[in-house]
Amino acid sequence: MNSQVIELRWWHDRYGTIERTSRDRSSHAGLDPETGVLSKDTVIVPETGVSARLYRPTSDPKYHNSLNRLVAEANIFLVSVDYRRAPENPLPAAYDDSWAALQWVAAHAKEDGGSEAWLNDCVDFGRVFLAGDSCGANMAHHFALKLKDCELGHQINIQAIAMIFPYFWGKDPIGVEVTDQARKSMVDNWWLLVCPSEKGCDGSSNQPIRRWIPKSRECCL
Repeated sequence: MNSQVIELRWWHDRYGTIERTSRDRSSHAGLDPETGVLSKDTVIVPETGVSARLYRPTSDPKYHNSLNRLVAEANIFLVSVDYRRAPENPLPAAYDDSWAALQWVAAHAKEDGGSEAWLNDCVDFGRVFLAGDSCGANMAHHFALKLKDCELGHQINIQAIAMIFPYFWGKDPIGVEVTDQARKSMVDNWWLLVCPSEKGCDGSSNQPIRRWIPKSRECCL
């Protein structure tokens, strides 16, 4: 019988209260003395409290430290979205928040379209990249396709997307999922937990390619 240890960065008690582990808490924004990268937080959607951390070269701990190094070495301006997370906020909350953040950034591409000085002073909206890992990579892929068919895609120019260990899933097993049925079942149940409103694992969120590409067209990722 197969057994697996599942590590979750949150837990809830019998009364429904959700607590996150210390590893899941954010670091403070500011000047990073090691890289010289400067960062600050700004609220994007006051109604939901969604915020983003802005990083400019001159200046959760895991992401904060790695993003400092990325901004310093690549000499880029970076926006990291602090979107609402499941299970407290089931999907599509994270997609809605991240899309709102992208709209907020793109608004600065128009004259008098945004008030964030860092974006107005530092960003070349003709050279924009979408990036993320796991679910963030899924959203980068999702939004890159969505931008092709909406007005927002004319305000900013997406040069490329970077997907690090992207999270894509579906009800039909492929590759190692065929033999590792225990893991397949585990991830199926994860998806139903974070996105209880969708029917099974073939929704447009974890399989965005189904929504945007006709079945008759071949695609290689």
